[in-house]
Amino acid sequence: MTEPKASNYQAYTGDESYFDAYNTYQRRHRANPRESDKVILGLIRESLEPAVSAPSILDIGCSTGNLLALLRRELPQAKLAGCDLSASSVEACRNDPDLAGIDVEVADALALTGPPRHHIAILNAVTCYFEEAEFARLLANVGALLYDGGRLIVFDWFHAFAQQQLCILEKSQGHPEGVAYHLRSIAAVKPLLHQAGFDDGDFRPFELPIDLPFPGTEGEVVSYTQRTDGGGRLCFRGVFFQPWCHLIARKTSEPDS
Repeated sequence: MTEPKASNYQAYTGDESYFDAYNTYQRRHRANPRESDKVILGLIRESLEPAVSAPSILDIGCSTGNLLALLRRELPQAKLAGCDLSASSVEACRNDPDLAGIDVEVADALALTGPPRHHIAILNAVTCYFEEAEFARLLANVGALLYDGGRLIVFDWFHAFAQQQLCILEKSQGHPEGVAYHLRSIAAVKPLLHQAGFDDGDFRPFELPIDLPFPGTEGEVVSYTQRTDGGGRLCFRGVFFQPWCHLIARKTSEPDS
């Protein structure tokens, strides 16, 4: 019997040769957090209920724990947890003295179960790897883990063109077999939030406040910025524009069955 083909997100996180290099890349941002992570920290502070003295925060797809380390420094009262499907990333977290005492486990986001137990759940640059049905299921799973009134915070590619949904297959030095990226419209995401028990959500387009250098056209594909005539910065990955956006949504009901 042939083995079932791994989903796009499973194939991506299962490519340990890629993640060896990616984990090294992530370490660069430990001392100097990414600008998008700083925004996530601000959104958490904005959404914390005054009555909750020790909020429980789950970072789904935590990679090597840069965001967890930032949250530990800035929100020492929080109870932090993380999970990732990459075993090497989780091992890096477990061996990191900055993350000592934080519960980090190998887990598939689509297999997360259990009663509500978190005030905040974070999906930081991971939802673009999930196909449409998987994305809806992911939102429902995360919604089930949150207390009533809890917050979901997402950083990913969401755009304003209501009728356009994009799936881009990238073959590159880092992904010679190809990896699919999903760029979703805000209009398409809102009903999925409702199905998962959330409100409409607040979508906040993100523009980098710093310049990222152009990497050239021959090597690995990485993000870079291009200045607009008005002085703004457009963020690209190779030939395509990345519509980065922060989303914060409040849990208002149980996910639809």
